[in-house]
Amino acid sequence: MKKYYKWRRTRKVNFRPHVLKRKNIPLLRAIATSKMEGSMESFAFIDSKPPKFSTIWNDEENFDQLFRAVCEGDLQYVQEIKMSSSEINRALNLACKKGHSHIVKYLLKRNGNVYFKDDVSNLDAISTATYFNHGEVIKILLSSRKIPKLPKVEFQNNCVPLLHFASICGCVSSVKALVNNEFVKVNLNEGDQDHWRPLHYSVSQRNHEISRFLLENGADPNAEGLYKMCPLHIAAYKEDIEMVHLLLDFGANPKKFVSVNTPRYSFSFEDVYLERK
Repeated sequence: MKKYYKWRRTRKVNFRPHVLKRKNIPLLRAIATSKMEGSMESFAFIDSKPPKFSTIWNDEENFDQLFRAVCEGDLQYVQEIKMSSSEINRALNLACKKGHSHIVKYLLKRNGNVYFKDDVSNLDAISTATYFNHGEVIKILLSSRKIPKLPKVEFQNNCVPLLHFASICGCVSSVKALVNNEFVKVNLNEGDQDHWRPLHYSVSQRNHEISRFLLENGADPNAEGLYKMCPLHIAAYKEDIEMVHLLLDFGANPKKFVSVNTPRYSFSFEDVYLERK
């Protein structure tokens, strides 16, 4: 049985009615096609792309034997060589980048500093493992109990929690490792400086697997971020029909309003035509 959320002419938003009648477009872009004067710049952050960091160290040149051994996962050589505390910290960060869990375990026993940040990406050990999607390394770092609280990562002039960062980057293994860990409490509905939750970011990146995982583990589908924007509005903007259906299945409210610049341009998801099978 089909359900229809019909378009209404109750607000001063200049939609194009002829578009609503096109059979091949079951979902309108609630924001992009809505001709709201001077408001589109407010939504530029929805199209933000995952960060791209340079390699933490050059894997081909200017490497001494220690760091080549870490890159290659040669634990025996790493155990034999003498290392300063600075070298241990750099090697730990590099091992987290490469995903060599056995070397990470050894360097943690050598009192490697999990909060050490490299000079290029400015990421510490667990943030590096998160960015490169090494869930097993994340589990080892958290089980060491050297990280009582998850760090935050700078992203587009915003300091976001680590789970948000993993959602932005689309790191499925990292998200699962962070949520399922037994050592550090992770709040799925924690907001960043713009009140965005991890679900907002996963929806904006059109990542269905992470979004479903977050929803199944208690993420709020009606959480409001900047401009009172919910994940459902972002899915509409992205024209992601599958994501819209997913959010509605988990209880997203289509009557939620978004505030854009002035109350005159406020609208709800119900103001767009949505055909749901």
